[in-house]
Amino acid sequence: MPLFKILQHIFLKILFALSFFLILLFNFSCSKEVSQPTAAFTVVPQTGDLNTTFVFDASSSWHGSGAEISIREYYWDFNNDGVWDEINDTSAVASHQFTTAGTQTVVLKIRNSQGYTATTTRAFEVTDVNNQAPNAPSNPVPDSGAISQPVNLTLTWQCTDPNGDVLVYKLYFGESNPPPILQSGLTTNSYDLTQLSTGKTYYWKVIAIDTHNSSTSSTIWSFRTKADMSQCPASFTDTRNNKKYTGVIIGDQCWMGENLNYGTKLNPVNEQTNNQQIEKYCYNNLESNCNTYGGLYQWDELMNYLTTEGTQGICPAGWHIPTEAEWNQLVSYLGGNLAAGKELKTGGSSNFDALMAGTRLETGGFSSLGNYTYFWSSTERDTTHAFQTHIAANFDAIFFTYDSKKLAKSVRCIKD
Repeated sequence: MPLFKILQHIFLKILFALSFFLILLFNFSCSKEVSQPTAAFTVVPQTGDLNTTFVFDASSSWHGSGAEISIREYYWDFNNDGVWDEINDTSAVASHQFTTAGTQTVVLKIRNSQGYTATTTRAFEVTDVNNQAPNAPSNPVPDSGAISQPVNLTLTWQCTDPNGDVLVYKLYFGESNPPPILQSGLTTNSYDLTQLSTGKTYYWKVIAIDTHNSSTSSTIWSFRTKADMSQCPASFTDTRNNKKYTGVIIGDQCWMGENLNYGTKLNPVNEQTNNQQIEKYCYNNLESNCNTYGGLYQWDELMNYLTTEGTQGICPAGWHIPTEAEWNQLVSYLGGNLAAGKELKTGGSSNFDALMAGTRLETGGFSSLGNYTYFWSSTERDTTHAFQTHIAANFDAIFFTYDSKKLAKSVRCIKD
């Protein structure tokens, strides 16, 4: 091949390669030029009222790719009305005080040095400086602590607002305490529940929210559904120690027919403690007395170191420590305080067969065997006292009092 042809061929290849490189360089340069910015901002504080000065900071916005690219202008629309209230070419920070309460939407637009723009919005609440939060929801139905409730019922409550605002509600409901949220955005002060479980304690509360987004919560309420009497056993065995018990139906309740006798016998000079082992006292430290009268338990021990009304405590599975309300229901069914003691004792009409089991004193001694019997409830009065009931051998009445949790008394479980 002539030399001229060879040189021409080499020159064309070099020219082609150079052209390809220039095209790549041009494309790369163009891609840098069209990089879009990203708008972002924070607000401090995140909530406030009409007296609050809100500070908006767009420093977290991104100008786009390229060392020489920068953000040239920040546009702020504080009312989301399409009109830029502030345009700043020196600072990413702006401040504003609102004149109307409610949900406010702020718009930010940025423009970089190449003319490209980006926009973002944020919404938050501004309250009226003169607004008062709703009054706390009250007067629940069922009453807090109510028992023997149907499995289909309607929750109701009462609530007002000092400013006359329209209220919406959040309802929290469930078997755990505190309860999980069940429904938000309720516009009426009632809610229908269906197909609840029998023999269960349910917890609920209501949060009222006004038109300024101010809110107030009720206390946590509770109620217990009616037990299923078809599930009340004539007899059953506590599988933890193979102790046999009877079940007794009294009105709408199913009670154990004997005092609970479960746990390791503890020397009465020692206190029962939260040591992962259920302990009991036996009158005069004799196991034979536990076999006859059941164990004696301090309140924290029988509650298994919880404070929730109606908890299982140390009862067998499917049974729980009765509440004050459940004791009251039992007594009411048997004719009231003056008559119920007679019906609960051995030989009475109820078959409850309460024996005069006595008590273990705080000093470590024992008292009242054959003369009195004392039953704990799961209802506490304060950190050191809880509700209890006692029956005397020589009286027909039953007595209700609060007593020291350090005293050891009998436990009679009730079916869930």
